[in-house]
Amino acid sequence: MEVRSPDPSTVPSWVVVDKAIYRKDLASFRGATSARARASNGENIRVSFILTALPGTSRLCLHCSERRKLISFDTVEAAHGEAVLFRLKIDYKRLLWDDTAIDYFIYWAAPSGPKLTRLPRWYMTEPEILAAEKDGSWNRTQRIIMGIMGTGLLLTGCQGEFVVAELQISSAKLEHWDAPLEAKLIRLCSDREALASGTAKWEVKDTTARGGKAKFRDLRGWWMTHVVLPYGNYLCWVDYFRGIILCDVNHDSPDIQYLPLPLKHVPLGYPDPFLIALPTAYRAVGITKGGTMKFVNIVRDDGMLLVSSHPGSGFTITIYTLVHHGYDEMRWEDGVTITPTQHHLLRVGSG
Repeated sequence: MEVRSPDPSTVPSWVVVDKAIYRKDLASFRGATSARARASNGENIRVSFILTALPGTSRLCLHCSERRKLISFDTVEAAHGEAVLFRLKIDYKRLLWDDTAIDYFIYWAAPSGPKLTRLPRWYMTEPEILAAEKDGSWNRTQRIIMGIMGTGLLLTGCQGEFVVAELQISSAKLEHWDAPLEAKLIRLCSDREALASGTAKWEVKDTTARGGKAKFRDLRGWWMTHVVLPYGNYLCWVDYFRGIILCDVNHDSPDIQYLPLPLKHVPLGYPDPFLIALPTAYRAVGITKGGTMKFVNIVRDDGMLLVSSHPGSGFTITIYTLVHHGYDEMRWEDGVTITPTQHHLLRVGSG
């Protein structure tokens, strides 16, 4: 996340945002990073940031009473530029299936002061569903369910234009190995003015592999999104066991591409290593400030993941760089390899 401040000497220009949302009391809702907005149920949402320079992480805080409990649904989803996307569970009494819903918000950092905007509801209320059934429009209504496979944020202009999107792959189609890869794209293409006027709308797009090149067999019977990243004109859904699905989410007719990660072993079906450790502990994909994609992979010499290592056992850190030669040509290039000895020398040299 980029932070633009009139006083750069006291505020870091670049921060890493913790995915967890932290609770603070209502009385502490003051300061240069505070902003508020209304949830779909009319609740007053108050948030602020605790900014911490790298290598620390900055925290998004929700100012609320002790009666409100933060749960796993309350989380930071994505960040791009000066914007942070997060979601909160809210109480909503007019729903057909439950009394709770999930609202999405974007926090905008700016020198003139932060802004908080709520995205339009992606869910329908019971009166809206009954009215749609009565006038016959229910069968033509696009069904939207968010929060299944990771939601991303892509800034697309200089005037607050953005895309919030989620890519959903049908688990039933993962067995169709010879079929071109396809997915359902749920997106909101908007800007801050459209949000304020209430004209922004969610839509559903069917996407397929560009040129039919990527097949379901490339996913080897399973997909799990660990992180969603903005990269150029794309949002990228990353599975650390397999690869990256790239989608040009702001295009009128978006399509998808598949880029495998440079791994020696890709599990078939549900990955056994997931039962031992989350891959986010030893793998990471990130985008540099210059817009280059990097993949970092840590491999222990004993082949284990997070269990205690034996004395003298080593590891290798490999950093790969994505070489992108235009619209459709991508490959990983080996870059830096670091061993324990080199890591020790780096620490000594920096100390």
